[in-house]
Amino acid sequence: MSGVSSINHPDLRRISTDHAFEGHPLRKDFPLSGCVEVRYDDPEKCVVSEPIDMIQEFRYFDSASPWLQQATSLLLSSVERCLARSDEGGELGKADDGNEGEAVVEALPLALQKWL
Repeated sequence: MSGVSSINHPDLRRISTDHAFEGHPLRKDFPLSGCVEVRYDDPEKCVVSEPIDMIQEFRYFDSASPWLQQATSLLLSSVERCLARSDEGGELGKADDGNEGEAVVEALPLALQKWL
C-alpha cells in the first residue's frame, strides 16, 4: 500500500479495514462488494452502516470438466473391452480381427494416447 507507513506498527492485520469489520476479505467466498455498506447520513450527521442486500446468492461452482468426464468414460470403456478380449482368449494389444495397428487405445483421445 503506497502512502501508508507501516514501520513499527504493532498490529498490521486491520490496517486497511475498519474497526467493526468482520470476516476475511482475502478469502474466495468473500463477496466483492463486501457485506456492509458504510455511508455518511447528512441529516443525522453520522456514519451509518447498513447490510447490503445481495441480488444474487453466492454460488460455488465445483464441477468437473466435460472433457475430463469424456476422457474418463472412453478410458473405462477401452479397459472393459480389453478385459473382455483377454477373457475370450485374445491378445490385449490386438483388435478382434488380429491386426496389430488397431489396438485398444484407438478409442482414446490423442491427448491420452501419448501417455500410454
